[in-house]
Amino acid sequence: MKKSTVLLPLFLLSITILTVACAPLAANQTQDTFENDYYSFEIPDGDWISAPAGDMVSLILNNDDYLVNIVVETDETLLSLPELVNDNREDMITSNILINTTITHEAAAIVGIETAHQLEFNYHLINPVEATNYLIVKNGRYYSITYQTEEGYFDDHLIEFETLLDSFEIK
Repeated sequence: MKKSTVLLPLFLLSITILTVACAPLAANQTQDTFENDYYSFEIPDGDWISAPAGDMVSLILNNDDYLVNIVVETDETLLSLPELVNDNREDMITSNILINTTITHEAAAIVGIETAHQLEFNYHLINPVEATNYLIVKNGRYYSITYQTEEGYFDDHLIEFETLLDSFEIK
């Protein structure tokens, strides 16, 4: 079964923005940590609003000037990490949702203690967006962690995102 791990969270971003102010904190979430049945991580410092939805959580920085969003999700997969990366790369380039997608960098990476693959890319949704996505495959599940901002603001909260990556833990 082919799974797009990047397109769904990015598409859901627009829906999340509309509903995030009304979303309550998950029962197993404190102000500092998010945890579900599959993973946990430290919520970055700052005024982040959390919107959990099943096995996915979206964090949006409460900021009126520009958009900053982090999406973490997991689902079952039969694909290996290289196969998943290839599928995502293809889906991103041919997407009707992520318009004019350009992959600007990709590399092997470490998230927490897990081996991952990083894709940095630009696309247009409503405004130009800069993003980075980390993919992990472990025990028949993929984990996708995406950080995205409006163009020109990517570095402004990158340290906070890196803190989340360092603390990411698969159960």
